[in-house]
Amino acid sequence: MELNEKSDEELKKIMISLCIIWDTDMKNPKQLSRLEMIDRIEERQNEIAYYQEDLENDTLSNYSQMVGIRLPVLVIIDIVRYAWEMDTMNGRYKYRVCGPYDKDVLVGRYKWALSLGLVCKRFFNLVRSSLFKRVNLYSFSIGTHDGPYDDRKARSHADDASRHINNIACAMKQPTHLSLQCTLLIGIALKPSIGAVIFLQGITKLRLVGRTLSYNNLLQSALGVMVNLESLVLYNTEDILSGVYQPSLKHLSFLDHLKEGGPMVVLDEFTNPIQTLGLPGKHNLPIQLPINIASQIKKLRIPSHNIPPDFASNYTSLWKLHLTNIGYYGTKNILSTTMDNITYLAAEITNPIHRKEYFEEIIPHLPSLTILEDYRHNYCKDECHIFCNNLLKLNNNNQNNNNNNNDGMVNGIKTIILRSPFFNRNNFKHSLARAGLSNYKATGQRFIKHEFSFDIKIVFSYTRKLPMVTGQSKKIKFIFTKDSKVLDQ
Repeated sequence: MELNEKSDEELKKIMISLCIIWDTDMKNPKQLSRLEMIDRIEERQNEIAYYQEDLENDTLSNYSQMVGIRLPVLVIIDIVRYAWEMDTMNGRYKYRVCGPYDKDVLVGRYKWALSLGLVCKRFFNLVRSSLFKRVNLYSFSIGTHDGPYDDRKARSHADDASRHINNIACAMKQPTHLSLQCTLLIGIALKPSIGAVIFLQGITKLRLVGRTLSYNNLLQSALGVMVNLESLVLYNTEDILSGVYQPSLKHLSFLDHLKEGGPMVVLDEFTNPIQTLGLPGKHNLPIQLPINIASQIKKLRIPSHNIPPDFASNYTSLWKLHLTNIGYYGTKNILSTTMDNITYLAAEITNPIHRKEYFEEIIPHLPSLTILEDYRHNYCKDECHIFCNNLLKLNNNNQNNNNNNNDGMVNGIKTIILRSPFFNRNNFKHSLARAGLSNYKATGQRFIKHEFSFDIKIVFSYTRKLPMVTGQSKKIKFIFTKDSKVLDQ
């Protein structure tokens, strides 16, 4: 359909998707004629086409056949990808058994990986197009802004970022994961370079930091540029963000407290199902979501004291449950009905008394549980004995009731994940075997970066020892995937 045949509202949506934001004055929004809108759209489309043509024809992309290398090109590309993923701990190698890393090495871990692009033009093109997918833009000068958007304060930083992205020699060309401040995002979107427009259009996972007070409409326009956005995480935003809805959005997470009204104002706008939802704390009242939203959620993070009475009947598609704030409110009367659909349970527990309640009040209501994750395992002292003793007690009670033997598997749980802050090497001394769970072996670990800190996530998998056969013993490791398929190794 030609632009002349589209309505004014359709033209405005196209303009926003091309990062053409004209109504910066929210009190007196500027009105554009149809001719002005069509001219701006065509001008931006031509600019993007010229930029992409220049990007394809630049000297960094026009590499000749590499001389003196006998390996096939596909093998070389796979080696470079392997080196990148091993150094950055992404992709296929984010879970792996390895020695302790020094924190300083983790902070600068992309420095060596990006240097792969300096080897030759082919490597640079590979890094730029398919390897460098995660970008974190943060300006300490802007900080966490809590007032109306101030273009004078954000302009220089936004222009620097926009020019850098627009540079042909910049490796940040096609990322899919982006973390940045709300103020910086709006500043870039108001006066973007063509490279920045293409940069924002390709983002599928966005993490926003900083408050959004008084400029929700500007933020809504900036988010409208990200036509492929699937996941949105709001950190320290504090206000109710009406207008964050995007048709392609499938995952929404709040990492702090919202004001009165909670996420309901936001969620009421959603017409497509949300598969993953992370809810903030909301006083001591249950969070009631519309049934059409609750019934479609597959992964949920929710404070333990906000679980509603009809939780089991409404969240019928849920398979992963993450409970927060257990250390403050306890676990009494959280679940009163058995939920067979939940197979993955994670919890943040800081109090030993509540840890005992957690094993007695919650886990027995989840008979299909196969993965158990402890988000605050640094609060479990004595080399995991508190955690393991509660598991073994639960297992013994079930065996007495069912009169069976699970060959060392605790309550049907096949994978145990322990997460704790990475600030010293003591985090690597967790041992389930010493605490009595000898059939669970460490099979991998992953470092997770937050704003200014790191967590370490250690995975323990159940390993069943078979009896001796013809003088030999065989050990079989079971790896369970999300769809419960079993792979033998």
